Amino acid sequence: MSAAESWTLFEKVAHPPTGFVSIGEEIVRKCGGVPLAIKTLGGMLRNETSEREWQSVRDSELWKRTDNEGGILSIIRLSYDHLTSSLKQCFAYCAVIPKGRRFKKDVLIKQWIAQGFIHSENELLEEEGEKYFNELLQRSLFQVEGETAGNDTYKMHDLIHDLLKSITEKECLVVEESMMNDLTRHLALCNDETRHLTLWIDEWARDPKNLDALKKCKKLRSMITYGYYHYFDINVCLSFRCLRVLDLSSKNIYFLPNSIDKLRHLRYFDVSYTGITKLPETICNLHNLQTLRVLGIYLHKWPQNMKRMISLRHIEFDRAIEYDGRYHACPLPKGIGELTFLRTLPDFIIAKESGAQIEELKDLNLLWGNIHIGGLDNITNVGCAGEADLKAKKHVNSLKLSWSGDETVAAEGNAKEVIEILEPHSDLKELSVENYMGLGFPSWMTEKLTNLKKISLISLSSCKRCEHLPPVGQLDFLESLEIDTMDAVKHIVEFDGSHNYKDLFPSLTDFHLRNMPNLERWSSPQEDGNGDEQGRERDKQVIFKCLRTLSISNCPKLICLPMFLVPALEELKMSGVGCESIKCSRSHSLKTVDLFDMLNLDRWLLQEVDSDKDEQVTFGSLRTLRISKCPKLICLPQLLLPALEKLEMREVGCERIDFSTSKSLKEVELDEMPNLERWSSQEGDDDEQVVFNSLVELNVSGCPRMVRLPHFLPSLEELYLFNSNEMLLGSLANYTSLSKLSIDALPEVKHLPEEFGRNHTSLRELRISNCPKLISLSNQLENLLGLQKLVVEGCNDLVLSLPDGLQQQQQQQQRSPPLNSLKVLEISHSCEKQTSLPGDGIALPSLKKLRIDSCENIESLSPDMLKNLTKLTITDSSEVWFSKVLKSMENLASLTFLSIEYCPGMSSLPEGLQCLKNLKRLRILECPGLERLKLEEGQDWHKIAHVPYISIRGIDQTTCGESSD
Repeated sequence: MSAAESWTLFEKVAHPPTGFVSIGEEIVRKCGGVPLAIKTLGGMLRNETSEREWQSVRDSELWKRTDNEGGILSIIRLSYDHLTSSLKQCFAYCAVIPKGRRFKKDVLIKQWIAQGFIHSENELLEEEGEKYFNELLQRSLFQVEGETAGNDTYKMHDLIHDLLKSITEKECLVVEESMMNDLTRHLALCNDETRHLTLWIDEWARDPKNLDALKKCKKLRSMITYGYYHYFDINVCLSFRCLRVLDLSSKNIYFLPNSIDKLRHLRYFDVSYTGITKLPETICNLHNLQTLRVLGIYLHKWPQNMKRMISLRHIEFDRAIEYDGRYHACPLPKGIGELTFLRTLPDFIIAKESGAQIEELKDLNLLWGNIHIGGLDNITNVGCAGEADLKAKKHVNSLKLSWSGDETVAAEGNAKEVIEILEPHSDLKELSVENYMGLGFPSWMTEKLTNLKKISLISLSSCKRCEHLPPVGQLDFLESLEIDTMDAVKHIVEFDGSHNYKDLFPSLTDFHLRNMPNLERWSSPQEDGNGDEQGRERDKQVIFKCLRTLSISNCPKLICLPMFLVPALEELKMSGVGCESIKCSRSHSLKTVDLFDMLNLDRWLLQEVDSDKDEQVTFGSLRTLRISKCPKLICLPQLLLPALEKLEMREVGCERIDFSTSKSLKEVELDEMPNLERWSSQEGDDDEQVVFNSLVELNVSGCPRMVRLPHFLPSLEELYLFNSNEMLLGSLANYTSLSKLSIDALPEVKHLPEEFGRNHTSLRELRISNCPKLISLSNQLENLLGLQKLVVEGCNDLVLSLPDGLQQQQQQQQRSPPLNSLKVLEISHSCEKQTSLPGDGIALPSLKKLRIDSCENIESLSPDMLKNLTKLTITDSSEVWFSKVLKSMENLASLTFLSIEYCPGMSSLPEGLQCLKNLKRLRILECPGLERLKLEEGQDWHKIAHVPYISIRGIDQTTCGESSD
């Protein structure tokens, strides 16, 4: 980096006090423009207010190291040296992470706690660990890498790994995948001093000698394995009696030995994504265990004495899947409420008979993050629900309450009483209610809803008996709202619960309304009034001022929508809604509009435009417009869409569309629009004057009345024409940037335009299918010198050939031969007049792949034409024809892959196969008469015995162990 860029980066990271700027500039100068060094030292000094500390960094002896990599390591070492002793322990432990490997914050913090590196007086060790993590992140010792399952993932720079290796050389051993070629030497490094071991597990772990080498690590405290679904003998771990962290996730392990309790110091245990379905009762003797991770496995039953695991802080598991495919979690055992240090308990399912009951939650007041309390219909004593005391669970951010959804017991149920008692604390951030069968929501969700002052997400799903929605519009910090499958709701009006129209939904950014089968109207209180002038004026006021995404789906009876102004809306999606019209305001923020399955929609109105006036409205940011299955929509409003890049219209009733002002269009798809005639909607417009300079891809399908396309498309690269009018081919000659052209199901076309091909030097792929009257492509193939892939299918009268005398003419003009660049050729189905490959007699020097499908009039495959062919696929052909063709291929030395597919009449392999001496792979697929072939058996085996890799019906038939697919 330059000196100026280096200082800018340092300023951004370190925020140097005014008096320290000159010292900071000297430090930056010594970093030599290396970003990692600048960020690491900047992060270290960010909160340092002592001038003496800044000076000590500037004057450190470590700057005197001059070698490049060693010098950078020395600079980074400065940051390590300035860590507290606790932070040094935590950072040094990160040596267990292999180079380039991503890691998650919560996993690393739990392992730090398991090692005893985190200390806190108030027992909130995880919060203290997060402070440690953030300090290392601020110093750029960690880097944010991406996101997995909604959580940030991190990684470390390779030089940070090198620093850690130098710090922990004797204590930490990492055997990575790249070391498998020299595994013995690396395993030999295991010894008494090894405390932390990270292993890549694959087939080597099946060898007992290799596993014996691990046993030398008698004082091992951490064992972390990587690699997916390989066998590993867990009994090896039982000899590591000092083990605190054991990660065996994603291994082929199907049970835990009863002797697992020998690992009495174990604090972190991960067997996620293994084949385990049951935990032994002896695991309850692990009194020091803090974290148990069993994600992605299907436990049929929990150990019954889990209450003895007195140190347990985190139980991480997923819902199980029963044989019928229904998702549920097996109830936790009785006594789980005695584990008062529990912080993570994602699912608490109330047992119907034996198992944990709702009152077990009483003393679990350290629970944090997300919790789902399910099986609430199993509560028989409403008073017990009060013992759960959800108000005391101050660290829970997200709460989900769910019932079974059994409507047959809803009438006798106590859902309303139960949910009334389960009031959460006031700082809750996310609330979900699912399968609730009460007739109304509790008071803490209605008149007292504003007590949930920090709520940011509300999800109501399958609350089928509730006729009214809570007044969520009053919540100041609500950002996301989901309403799903509320069958009894017919009219949304008290949705906001407020008469102060301007104050509704001040923070809402995402709103999803789904599966409301009886919803008929959604209106504001003003619209629901007498319709006076004042009420109509209020309709024009801004509501949902922060809304970014609005999605309404599967509301077939919803015919009335509110006419709110939504100034920040970016994405509008409507699907399966019964309204006849939609009305929206002009927008400079809207980026995506998606209208799908709107069978009654016949009008799209603009709120500010008088319907009697012909006025255009600008949507300056709209980039994607999709309209599908709206057969009654015959007219679009006059829209100015200067930023539109993608247009998709399917099964829409429009006769004409006008996007002539959308000069940014890149992709257009028009599908199944039988009434569409032209691109312009104004009489007298000339499509030849419309220029879309940016259009790259155009797909026209099922538009029989449309007879012309825009004349000038200078950037068009891909054109697909299917089941449409052959007159659309008239503009082909003008599309000189084409690289892919597909013409399918144009039954009346006989010739392509004469000019096509002369200026199409960029065309790489040409597909022509189901054009039964097409006669010839000879003039076009002559000029398509850059063509690399040619596919012809179902063209009965077509003969692929080149003009007579062309070879001599090319030689005289010293021009490149036609089809000189062709790499892939496929001829299939009903090309009855094709007796030879195109250019018979002219070599196809670049052809690598050839597919012939049901074209038995082709008489031979000349090795002189196909001298570089490597793969041949024969489909739906007879044994007699194949034998004849093979005779012409005897000297085809380049062929290495032969695939015989879907040949039901072929009962034996032709003798000519022995002549293909260099054949390496043979695939036989869906050929019943040939499936009897087996390795080194049968009368045909001698014909293919020379082929190393053979696959029959997808099953490997070779001794080489490699699939031929």
